Amino acid sequence: MNSIDRWFESGVQEKTTSCDFEPLSPLQDFFSLFCSKWAVFVIAALAPAEMGCECEEDEEQKPNRYALRRCVLEKRLPHVSKKVLTDTLNRLEQVRLIERIEMPCRGVEYSLTHKGQRFLVPLRQLQQWSECNQKFLKEALCSIDDTKQL
Repeated sequence: MNSIDRWFESGVQEKTTSCDFEPLSPLQDFFSLFCSKWAVFVIAALAPAEMGCECEEDEEQKPNRYALRRCVLEKRLPHVSKKVLTDTLNRLEQVRLIERIEMPCRGVEYSLTHKGQRFLVPLRQLQQWSECNQKFLKEALCSIDDTKQL
């Protein structure tokens, strides 16, 4: 039995940790970290235009650092509730993908750390793949919705 078979077999009956199955642990760790559906969108919203985010320049941009105030993030992510945004920002800060910067007289700003900026590379690749395969994705989602109604 290979490690993937062991992972599926034991994962159904007991909770596994990322240390249990070496070949899958990096991927398991990745999905554990980004299990929140908004984490990826918060990271993308914090990306300046030259890093792949197609958003306009904001007045909150600083010369050597790109940081955004919470109100700007709320505007960029209008479908995210304030509580979910707070929880997501806290989680991303805790794992050091973003940093929270206290600004005197201005409140708090958020920016990507070096690790967060490096995550933009595969994120941009996923975005490009999604754009190239948009028809496939829509058809697949429709087929899932059709099956649920049966």
